[in-house]
Amino acid sequence: SYTSGKVPDFLGIELIGGFSVQNWREARDEIKPIIGEISAQHGVKALHQYYFGPVVAQDREKFLITPDDYKGRKVRAAGRWFEKSLEMWGATPSFIDAGELYTGLQRGTVDAALVLWMMVEGLKLYEVAPWITDFGVPTSNSGFMAINMDTWNSISKKDQEIMLAASEEAESYSWELTRKIDAERRKGVEAKGVHVYELTSEEKARLLKLTEPLWDEARGIIGPLGNKIIDILEKYRVF
Repeated sequence: SYTSGKVPDFLGIELIGGFSVQNWREARDEIKPIIGEISAQHGVKALHQYYFGPVVAQDREKFLITPDDYKGRKVRAAGRWFEKSLEMWGATPSFIDAGELYTGLQRGTVDAALVLWMMVEGLKLYEVAPWITDFGVPTSNSGFMAINMDTWNSISKKDQEIMLAASEEAESYSWELTRKIDAERRKGVEAKGVHVYELTSEEKARLLKLTEPLWDEARGIIGPLGNKIIDILEKYRVF
């Protein structure tokens, strides 16, 4: 939702269900060199990827488990490809800025939202949408930190090596820390009476299978490097 409009080859890392939270590190390692190639074409040095945590569907009234549950619901999502997924599940996608989401849920401007655990807790969305369905898949297949290539090339080789080593540590730290904090966030909101449901493998596959046409659509938009990313994600896809 942040990059593919300008860099179509990144589209594959925005499609939901590219991999699960369990195999994030393995898939990340495989797509990392390709992200580097695409970034370099645009004058950017990709440093490290970071883990967002799973996407959760937060609703005012009920768990969102099946397409029938989504039917007719107005759901906030960020980005064209999440919105397309919602349409395939029967929902009506709606964009609301994150800063206005609490009020939107409170007033019923939207019925639900696809968000992160950090938003559930940080924006106190659980107060107005206390039914949370955890997908068990990352909100995006990859996000990464980067530096302008000219700036990167102005740094000494020794300092570049230090930064790359630090980036490797940051990737692992992001994975461990986010999972720990998300578990604490979930425990904290459950203690407040919030309802949390984690999709089973079958339920997850049933929803994500409906988004399969988006992968074919993406292949027709992106170039060879973007298709390489999708080729890799095909091995890890949840459905």
